[in-house]
Amino acid sequence: KSRQKTGPSNCTRLHELALRHCRDLAVSDRQKPRIQSLPVRRRSLNSLGCTVLFAAGMVGAVSGLSPLLAQDSSAPMRIDRPADETHQQKRPTVRVEELGAPDAGSTGTLTGNQGGLGHNLWREATFSEIVGLMQRLPAANRSMALHDLQRRLLLTVAMAPAEAPAAAFAQARLKALMTMGASRDVVDLARRIKMTPAKPYPVIRARFLTGDHKSACALTAAVKERNAFVEMAQITCHVLGGEAERAEIALRLLHEQGAPADSAFEAAVAAAATGQPPEGLGKPYALTIALLTQAKAVPGTFDLRPLPIAALTALSANKQLKRLVRIRALEAALARGAPVDGELSTLYAAANVGADKAAAAMLTRLKGFDVRSRAHLYLAAAAADNASERLRILSAWWRLADAAAAKGDAAAEMLAARQTTPFLKDIEPDATHQDHAASIARAYFATGRVAAALAWYRVLKSAPFRNPADLHRVTALAVISAQPDIRLVESWYAFKRGRDVRKANSQLADLKALLEGLGQEQAVTPLRGRVAAKGPSSIVTPVDRYRALRNAAVTRQRGMTVLHVLTLVNGRALQHVTRQLLREAVAALRIVGLERDARQLALEAALARRL
Repeated sequence: KSRQKTGPSNCTRLHELALRHCRDLAVSDRQKPRIQSLPVRRRSLNSLGCTVLFAAGMVGAVSGLSPLLAQDSSAPMRIDRPADETHQQKRPTVRVEELGAPDAGSTGTLTGNQGGLGHNLWREATFSEIVGLMQRLPAANRSMALHDLQRRLLLTVAMAPAEAPAAAFAQARLKALMTMGASRDVVDLARRIKMTPAKPYPVIRARFLTGDHKSACALTAAVKERNAFVEMAQITCHVLGGEAERAEIALRLLHEQGAPADSAFEAAVAAAATGQPPEGLGKPYALTIALLTQAKAVPGTFDLRPLPIAALTALSANKQLKRLVRIRALEAALARGAPVDGELSTLYAAANVGADKAAAAMLTRLKGFDVRSRAHLYLAAAAADNASERLRILSAWWRLADAAAAKGDAAAEMLAARQTTPFLKDIEPDATHQDHAASIARAYFATGRVAAALAWYRVLKSAPFRNPADLHRVTALAVISAQPDIRLVESWYAFKRGRDVRKANSQLADLKALLEGLGQEQAVTPLRGRVAAKGPSSIVTPVDRYRALRNAAVTRQRGMTVLHVLTLVNGRALQHVTRQLLREAVAALRIVGLERDARQLALEAALARRL
């Protein structure tokens, strides 16, 4: 009836318009040559697709128009649009642009596959919160697990907070890395950022400490701000460039201006200008250590206690110094968490010691357990003819390290573990070496090789004639590393209690706190009534102190969680950290997905607390 009055139906008109629109799209200026060159079969598929799409949409179109048609079916209705308007609304808009590289604040050197903590590291964190905690990061972590975690946190490729100024965020990371002594990482990150901060002082210090004096001086010359450090850095560059008179004039000018340089620095400049050894090292260490390279003679010893990690590693690289001084510097750096075991092994191996002295190192007593004896033990182990002989030498090292740890040397066992595990790679776990199984397992646990440690623990556990003391030196570590067994904990506790009830209760409380952090407290629950309630390490800290850590962990803010853990532990040796803080730290790391770091921290705490 409608067709008789008005000609073709509205549906027919819609159909024609849709087909015409598909043809218009197909022959548009940009796609016309390409579409015409398609095979016939493909063109027919395109037409079919357009028709099918139109047919699918017609149901909605007709149902939407039906009320209007019912009102007045004969009234003229315009449903098409001008061609230009149709093209603008129907044709998809594609925009191509170059995204470019991440800004300086987001740049890093570690991706997720390289040990980084993920690109969403700073999710929901504010710039002020992050920088405030970064400024409180410790200069030294007695825990190697925390030192490694802090380094990875600062080097991770991750999106910076939205409101963070790129240069300021990069500067905060560089400064924190320099504070913890990661000089090479500072240089690498600065190179990756490809920008020079307005105050590149961490990069200048790092380049001086890594021996790149030329680049350090070039950066110093480009700094526009004038302050004490820049003036002293320029004077250092004068001395390194052989311009001693110019350096002397600059020092005199500082005195005349009423802002003299530090006396230790002036002494180092005077000594370097004349080729004499300095009496000591003073701040700024990056500059005085650089000046030390100009001395024709160097002192035989230094007071290493006040030196930061970066200064210690820089001293160890100075071949003018005696080897024992360089070894002491690296041992001190390793005790503060620095991963310098490879460089230390190289210096041990280069020691000029006769075979008789190296062999005699096995007879060393605790009183004589020092730098020389450790180098001798290393050389003796390297020269051993077979596995049994090598283990006999390493056993003497482990015994001395264990005794030193019992006397309060917190780094003794870790240092021994990191230096001796490379000698164990070709020794398989079997009953032949049962006498050394406990020490080998502890060394593997300390260095994070959990699978190898558990293999040696199983050897010890299955031995028919085993020493209970050896077995229980490793039991708590095995319980932390694997699925805990209440029977193992009961056996371990019974042995400890038979020796010293108070100490056993304290150690059980330590183990309970660590397992609670790992979510495995069921292994200690039946023994809960025996856990010591008193003692300095069991004092309950107010909950408010850990509220920020808990909130960050619950909201899955990985970066803020790690920052809170690091600043709460604050570089203390793990045997002095409260049980509650250990439990909170381990649990928080697990919640944000850092299971491996949480377990390694728990293992290091168990070793430090001599469980």
